[in-house]
Amino acid sequence: MRSKLRSPMTSLTLVLVIAGAASAIHPPLRNGIPIPGYGPEQLALGGARSLGFGDPVCVLTNPSCISDLLDCRLLSAAYGPVFSKYDITDGNGSYSESWTDWLGSSSLGMKVRLIEGLNLGFGATGTAEVPFTRVDYIPGGGDSLQGSMEMEGYFSEGGIGLSWDAARWFVLGAAVGLRVTRQEFDISTEEPGYGIGFLGYEWNETTWHLGAALPLERFTLGASWASPGDYTPGILAAGGAVNITSFLTAGAELESSVLDDAEALTGRVFCMARPMDDIVLRTGIFHAAHTECISREGLGLGVGAGYTTGIFTINAGISWSPVKGMLDHYGYTGMESYEGTSTVVSLGATLDRLN
Repeated sequence: MRSKLRSPMTSLTLVLVIAGAASAIHPPLRNGIPIPGYGPEQLALGGARSLGFGDPVCVLTNPSCISDLLDCRLLSAAYGPVFSKYDITDGNGSYSESWTDWLGSSSLGMKVRLIEGLNLGFGATGTAEVPFTRVDYIPGGGDSLQGSMEMEGYFSEGGIGLSWDAARWFVLGAAVGLRVTRQEFDISTEEPGYGIGFLGYEWNETTWHLGAALPLERFTLGASWASPGDYTPGILAAGGAVNITSFLTAGAELESSVLDDAEALTGRVFCMARPMDDIVLRTGIFHAAHTECISREGLGLGVGAGYTTGIFTINAGISWSPVKGMLDHYGYTGMESYEGTSTVVSLGATLDRLN
């Protein structure tokens, strides 16, 4: 039989355990489900970061792609929900949980040409974190407590940047912005006298993005870097795409995400087809190696399409990811493990360049 919480010191220890749990849920590397992309175009391409295809939000992935005049957009906006379904195993047994966040994925971007060879871009995004809930058995100070904890959070980022056409075949870009990570914890115990209640955390970080692109005749190569923060990883991505025909483009990239001593490697392949002048089809598959607490089992898939009418383009994208991992609460491993799926849907519109 489990012993019950007996002292204020044990209650304090429990608070420290919860605080430790907060430090273990950084997106997108640790105890959280990565969102593979910001808007419908990026979702459909499997979360590609090293190349841009006209979306202004590329200022937050590869800012050199602000200069990409293929399908260049003046303004883009997108919004969509996140659906998750996963099975959790803890010390008390197994249970399933489904979760939906209707504000799960949103983005807004704009880019304009300042002068010949110099372009300005702005982007802002928001993604929800899946709330791993109910830590039913929390050890502390030699005693233990049966209770529950519900966690959820939000990750948002905004930035402004420039791209410079250094040569016909070489483009450079840089951007600066702000990341905000919010996490909330609602904690209850089996003994009313020891209820801890609600805790909330918020971290703000300045972030830098650098990028380069080589737009060659049939090939496009790109590389991008995002600076690491205290609670978000540094990301380095490199890849390329080839115009197989006038209406079919295919590409691949490799991404490395590093936070502290944890690293995740993600590989992607993607393609775009234009069966008609006003229709574009997109798809991508991706696979990420495990981090310290999360891994993908099997391939993730993205699909989407865009339709242009007049000066507007409507884009839709969906991404499905299998996930599997184990939670680590302040050094107590194995308290909960989980596996399931995460599905992100995004629908957006863009205002195309007028001239």
